[in-house]
This record gives sequence, structure tokens and C-alpha cells, in this order.
Amino acid sequence: MASVGDGFFREVHVGRQGSSERGGRLLTTVWLVAACTAFVGWLILHGGRADQTWAESFVSALNMPFSFSVVSVALLSLTATALARRKRLGLWTVVAFQVFGIAASTEDLLTPDAEGAGAGQLAWWTWLDVFSIVVGVVACWWLWRLRPAFRARIRPGSWVLATVAGLAGLAVTVGVTVAILWGLGLTAVDSSALLLAVVADGFGYSDALAGAIGRVPPWVPGLTSILTALSIVAASVVFLRTARDPHAWSGRHELAIRRLVRDHGEDDSLAYFATRRDRSAILTPGDRAVVSYRVVNGVALAAGDPIGDPHAWQEAIGRWRAEAREHGWSPAVLSASESGARAYAHAGFQVRAMGDEAVLEASRFTLEGPAMADVRHAVRAAEASGLHVQLRRQAQLSPAERREIAVAARSWLHGESERGFSMALNREMDPADGRILYVTAHEADGSLAGVLGFVPWGRRGVSLDVMRRRPDAPHGVTELMVCELMRRGPEVSVARVSLNFCMFRSVFAESAKLGSGGLTKLNGSVLGFLDRFWQLERLYRSNRRYRPRWVPRYVCYDAAFLLPKTILAMGSAEGFLPQGPLARRRARDRSLSPLDLAAVAELDAAAPALTLPSVRRTDGERVRLRHLAELTDAGGDGYPAAGEPPTATLAELACGQASGAQTVSAVGRVARVRDHGGVVFVDLIDGAARVQALAERAGLGAEALDRLARWADRGDLVEVTGRWGASRTGTPSLLLTAWR
Repeated sequence: MASVGDGFFREVHVGRQGSSERGGRLLTTVWLVAACTAFVGWLILHGGRADQTWAESFVSALNMPFSFSVVSVALLSLTATALARRKRLGLWTVVAFQVFGIAASTEDLLTPDAEGAGAGQLAWWTWLDVFSIVVGVVACWWLWRLRPAFRARIRPGSWVLATVAGLAGLAVTVGVTVAILWGLGLTAVDSSALLLAVVADGFGYSDALAGAIGRVPPWVPGLTSILTALSIVAASVVFLRTARDPHAWSGRHELAIRRLVRDHGEDDSLAYFATRRDRSAILTPGDRAVVSYRVVNGVALAAGDPIGDPHAWQEAIGRWRAEAREHGWSPAVLSASESGARAYAHAGFQVRAMGDEAVLEASRFTLEGPAMADVRHAVRAAEASGLHVQLRRQAQLSPAERREIAVAARSWLHGESERGFSMALNREMDPADGRILYVTAHEADGSLAGVLGFVPWGRRGVSLDVMRRRPDAPHGVTELMVCELMRRGPEVSVARVSLNFCMFRSVFAESAKLGSGGLTKLNGSVLGFLDRFWQLERLYRSNRRYRPRWVPRYVCYDAAFLLPKTILAMGSAEGFLPQGPLARRRARDRSLSPLDLAAVAELDAAAPALTLPSVRRTDGERVRLRHLAELTDAGGDGYPAAGEPPTATLAELACGQASGAQTVSAVGRVARVRDHGGVVFVDLIDGAARVQALAERAGLGAEALDRLARWADRGDLVEVTGRWGASRTGTPSLLLTAWR
């Protein structure tokens, strides 16, 4: 049983975790700022000073390896990187620097000044040493309390590999430096003293050579500094390698994701892309929800929303975030929907708008109107050239057709790398993807001119995966395929289509408006320049032509100082930045076993029936539905089959074109019903025409009159038959003999 004390200690534990996390961010920020400052100082003052500057002296008093040298930049940057990845080693490295600073300052205080410095100078350095000791003691206490924020593990075997890399780099550095000194003939003094002096100068202390020899060219310690920095970087990169992901792709993971997509993917157009085989998956106990991600340059990059029961989203996000911190990854999310972004924000992520997804709905799509003129003309041009379109699921394609589509899709890339991570499947004609919809355009001779590939989106939608066209295909081939899909969607159970994702859509849209601000236009110009390389604006304009519904997508990240790293990882994953082909090759080499494929077939066959949302009806609609049910129970037909066409329109009757001697029939919509017992008046309308119908027992019959009075409601479409005449008050009326 939980007690009040349990809640108190839980709150205290959560509070300490939050405090340590904030402290970890502050510590990382301090080291990042120090690294940037050292780098800028090295660029400005490199080779132009004789001793330490006041900035170097002050920051060094904080027990940080700070100087305007490339070695210092390397040490500070690598330590900051380890801290940003929440490596426990990074925390211990900072502690080690603090302990070393305390020891060095204590030694300075206990050692008299050998050069007999003046009293003022002695007081300055003494107080600086005292300050360094105080900072070190307080910092060690604070760093000890920050341990909960630094839990990332080191990859097994990293110690050995890092030691080998460091020793090899050190041997190369010393060997090259000694060889250069011998080559310059600078061996008249003690070689070890001269070597140490050169290395010290490489660390940023130019006066270190004063006690050795002054004829060493300045480029020698510079080269030594660079070699030392490279050695440190090599050893650190090996040491800080990410641990192997224990949640990498497996057949079991993909089957679990497919079940969740089947049961909970109705509202997420990106859900099916979670089955990519270059992604890892964090599942909650019982497989209630999952976060799929891929580690890119130290960033655990998830795409889209968590998949599964929304009540289990927070648990899935928490487990994924804890796993990322355990391995030193920076968690981030690409292309989250509004509901997903809210869930990530609730978990502590920062959220920023990223762009919009273009969604077409068959019920609203039309080629009519001036706004669709460009698309309409392109479709007509494609049809005039003899193109025709086929819509087929992958399971319906023959092996030869699958090969033809796959070969064409690859060849039409013309050697360019295939982009996409959050909205790309990264596999083709896989046996597990039988529900993928292919829209193909063919010439009159049957040759392939264009291909659109769509992954399933719930039970009534599809999401674009592949868009290809033959370079010499007739104009309008893509527009024809899209419009044919929207027109013939019901044939393949498609009511909605997700097209491309448009980054920074709002910037393009706002910059094109009359009176837009200068900053908006500047942003639009910058993105327009980038369009030369990444086709951002052209993608937006091509999707805008279809008048889609724009659905916002968001990027979520853990901390502001990690945003640049996150952006680089996103650009690499989406294919905007160079990346190695290793990950893609591994993903394509992965496939499901025959048993897993059989399980996928069962999942597809057992897809649950579409559950329609409940409809809120007005009182009038409920009354009409009740009357319809009563009419049906009584043997009537609320929707009778069409019979003979009516002999007159309400407009003709209202103009007096019907004589009282002949029987006429007309169709109109009920505007009002007035029941006066033995007589019922019904006002019928058709456009602007309005006619009164009069029903009596003598002419209509008691049963038919009773049905008319009870079940005819405003808005019903009825057919009436009778003779043209007048009521007792002289009002022109159609005297009914039948109705339905």
C-alpha cells in the first residue's frame, strides 16, 4: 500500500532528477562556451603573444584546461561532447581536472616564488590560487550531486582501443617532433627539456621556450600542437563510441509494430513507415505502444508519433528517453503531429514548427474551378497523349510487373541518392508489403511512364512513399496519376491521400502575400536560394496546386544547445546532407523469415472492421429517422424505385399550365405540413416554385391520409399525383389522389 511518505520520497527523487538535469545542462553549456572561446582566441592570437592573457589566467583558475591553443580546444570540445552525451566518463573527467587544479594551486601556495616577484604580483597569484582551490572544492561537491544526470555507458572494449589509439598518436607526435628538431640541428641542449618546451608551447604557453633555446621556428610547436590534438581526438572518438543498440530491428519487433499500426494507425499517416528496418524500437510491457528511432551521429532520432494506445504513449516516450540517456544519445523527434508533439512536450521536450503535410480528401477533391486550371490542363494534355492509369496493390502485381516497376523506379533516379526517413519506406517489392498501392501510368503501347507508390494509412487512406516519372514522359503524367487516384479511390478503398511533406511551408506562403514583412521576405529568399540544392520551394508549389489540407508537423528536441546537432542529424537522415551507405545496405539486407511473413499475412487478413465515429444529430433529424423506421415497419418504402417521370413540374403548375380535368404528377420537397383532422395541407417547393397540395379522405383514402399526416416531414422529397383545382377558400391547389 502506498503511503504519504512514499509520495513524498517520490517527489523528492523526481525533484533531484530535475535539478541534476538542469545542472548537467549548465555544466555542458559552460564547457561549450569555453571551447568556443578558446577556438576564437586561438584564431585571433595564434603566434601573436608571449605569455598567458588575463582571460586564460582567469578561466584556468576554474580548473579547466583553457588556453588559446588547438590542444585546449580539442580537450574542451571533447569533454563538452562527453557531457552533452551524458557520459559518466565526461563527469569524471571534469572532476579529474578539478582535483588536478586543487593540487597544482596547493603546490604553488606551498612553493616560494623562485624568481622573487614583487609583493603585488605575489599577492595576485596567491589570491588566484586560493580562488582555484575554493572553486575546486565546491565544484567537486556539486559534480557529485550531478551524477544522476550522467548515466551513459561506455562501449565494452573502448578502454583498450582508446589507449592504443592515444599511445599511437603520442608516439607519432613525439617521433615527428624529435625528427624535426634533429633536422634543424637543435640538439645542443638537453633534448628532453627542448621537447617539453616545444610541447608546452603547443599547449599555448609561448614563454616556455625561454629557458631552453630561442631558435625554434614558431611552426614547430604549432605542428606539435596539431598532432597532439589529433591524437586526443582519435583516442576520445574511439572511447566515446556509442554502445551497441540492444533494441535494433528484429522480426519480432516488426510484427509487434505491425499489430500496433493495424490497431492504432488510423489517425497517423506516418505509422506504416515505423516498419523501416534501419530503425530500432522501444516497446512498452505488453506491446501497448512503441517509439521507433534510428541513431544518427549520436542522436536517437524518432520519426512521427508513438504508435499504440495513446494512454501508453508517455510510458513509451519515457522508456525511449531513458534508453537514449543510458547510451549517451540525444533524443529528438522528426515530423510529429500536433497530438504527438503535445505528448512529447508533456514529457519535457521542446517543440518547434517544422512544416506541413499535404493531405487530399476524395470527398472534397475536384478539378473544377479556376484554382485547379493548371492541374486540369496538365491532366487533359496527359490524356491526349494516350496515357492511361492503373491502380493495383502490390499483391496483385505479377513478378514481371514488380521487377519492371522496381527497375524503373531505381533507374529514374539517375544515380542520385534516395531521400527520406520519416516519410520513406526504404525498401521495394518486399513480400511483407502486399498492401502497398501502386499507381502506374502507361503509354498506349503499355510502356511505363510514371509510378506512384503509397503505403497503407489506416483502412481508408494511403501515404506517398515513391514518386517517379520517366524523364521523357508526356507532360502531366504525375498530375494524371494523382487525379485518377482521387477519382477512382473507392475502387481500392482510398478516401484520403497523404502527399509530400513541405518544410517551412508557412514561410513560403507568407512571403508570397502582399504586404509581408521584411524578415519574412528575407527568410523566403534564403529558402529560395536553398531550393537550388534541396527543392524545398518547388516541392511546396507542386503540392499547392492540388489545394490540399495542410497538416502541421513539428520537431521535438531535448535541449536548446543540442539543436544544431539535432538539425545535422535530421538533415543526414533525410538525405539532405551526405551520409554513408552502410545503414541503407544493412536495412536492405534485413528481411522477415517465412514464419514472420505468414504472421504478417494473418495480420492483414484479420484487419478489424472500420469503426465509424458516432454522429450527433439534431432533433429534426432524429424525428425524420423515427418516421422512416415507422414507415418501413408498416410495409412502406422510404426510398421507392423510380417509376414513370412526372408529367409536370411545380413551376408549370404554379403558372396554371395544368387543367382541372387531367391527372398530373409532380415532385417537390416538403416545406410545411398542416394537419386539420380530415384535411391535410402540404406546401411543396422546387427551386423558386411553390405549390399547395390538398389531401382529403374522399380523394386520398383514410390510410394514405393518415400516413401523410404522420410521416411527411419538412425536407422530405415526395411525389404527388392528383388534379389541379382549388381549396374551399379558393387557393389554387393540387387535389391529391396518391403520394409516395
